[in-house]
Amino acid sequence: MITQRTQFVAEEMAALRQQGLSRPLRVLETPQDTELTVDGKAVLNLSSNNYLGLTTPPRLKSAMIAATDQWGPGSRPGRGPTGEAARSRRDRSRPAPAEP
Repeated sequence: MITQRTQFVAEEMAALRQQGLSRPLRVLETPQDTELTVDGKAVLNLSSNNYLGLTTPPRLKSAMIAATDQWGPGSRPGRGPTGEAARSRRDRSRPAPAEP
């Protein structure tokens, strides 16, 4: 909804479109991974936090789902303002397991 306060944004966006300086957002047709489908084409994804494919192994996905069930979705603020979760403290106190 355009209001008097946001009218300038609508006008600026219209000017950018008219000058060919805006671009539409592309629709991702597959989940985020190292490769995904955009506009019907397979493309290499170098613009996400998953460009190495480290967030998609089934074992990791299962662990993320279990953690979300237990702790809830979303990120947390820094430890200073709100403290830290017990799990975070436990996880930091032991080394990560070596991958086989």
